[in-house]
Amino acid sequence: MSDTFKGICFGLHSGGHPCVVVPRGAGIDVQIDERHLATLPYRACRISLAGTDDRYLSFEAEVEDKTVRVLVPDRGIIAQIQALGAPRTVIEQLDAAVARRTRRKASKSGVWLGLAGTLAALIILGWYGLGWLEDKAVESIPVEWELELGRASATQFVEQTRICTDPQLKAAINEIGMRLVRGVGTSGYAFSVHVLDTDEINAVALPGGFIFIHRGLIQSADDSSEVAGVLAHEMQHVLLRHGLGNVVRQAGATILVSILFGDAGELQQFLAHNAAQLFSMSYSRDQETQADGEALLLLNRAKLDPAGLTRFLTRIATDDQLTAALPSWLSTHPDPTDRINALHRQSALIPTGETEPLSADWATIKNRCDPAAINPINPI
Repeated sequence: MSDTFKGICFGLHSGGHPCVVVPRGAGIDVQIDERHLATLPYRACRISLAGTDDRYLSFEAEVEDKTVRVLVPDRGIIAQIQALGAPRTVIEQLDAAVARRTRRKASKSGVWLGLAGTLAALIILGWYGLGWLEDKAVESIPVEWELELGRASATQFVEQTRICTDPQLKAAINEIGMRLVRGVGTSGYAFSVHVLDTDEINAVALPGGFIFIHRGLIQSADDSSEVAGVLAHEMQHVLLRHGLGNVVRQAGATILVSILFGDAGELQQFLAHNAAQLFSMSYSRDQETQADGEALLLLNRAKLDPAGLTRFLTRIATDDQLTAALPSWLSTHPDPTDRINALHRQSALIPTGETEPLSADWATIKNRCDPAAINPINPI
């Protein structure tokens, strides 16, 4: 009987999805929720390394006109595939991947590498400027790295709080999330949306697609389209890589250059020490304007009411009781009046599309919670 391995699968859903990988005699079976979804034939597999410090083995193949990619962190899968008598070409690819990782690890050691990295940082910084270096570093970070950062930060955070687990509330949030994910289309992100059991009016989007909406925000919303507007806004921060960019911009020039050359060691250490900041990070005026505009377009594509976001912002900015409570989602996002006016202008430029109502009775749903400690964080 073949051993099973945990992995992340791309190509069978809108984003990455946790899966179970089972090596067989002719290929790799991919299972999600105990259902067999695909087999990657060995002879068609392209094998490489992926993730921070080449953490994952990547298996990729065309399956029924789809490109399916599976990332597996456990190197034990190599021995299992070899024991099953996989084709020689597959064994050679696995051996080459292991050899590349060994060479990369060896090449990171030594004082001369550190001096060379510092010198390269100074040269690139002086020639192009810090802004260019930061932008290029963000562009060069694979989505797999981003998923790891977000998952680690989310896991660390949920260990200190409780999540609303009420089935009706979860179903309502998942319905909104799935509508928006379909509106996004194909992306490398495994969006995960959870409601935190706190009175705060806030929402947080972590790199990789991990989004937390506070119960206070849910209860402050008049209808589900307002929550959809907030969620669309947060999803755009993920898709536009705003959170990732803000973290990278706090790194030093040497770390940024190491990212460009594919060395994630220093970046991992930096992110590990700064993961907590992701939950209190604010965005620039330009980032908020960009996320607002793209959120309106996403809501339109998802056939959801684009006016929900504007209504929600307007009410919490003008309601005396909500203003007295200092709603965090508004206070940490700059210039609410300017944002509301900009949303009105942007809405006028979007053609009125057909909307499809959400099924939840929001007046009944929004006060439910049933808090509990949960882990791990799973995608919608």
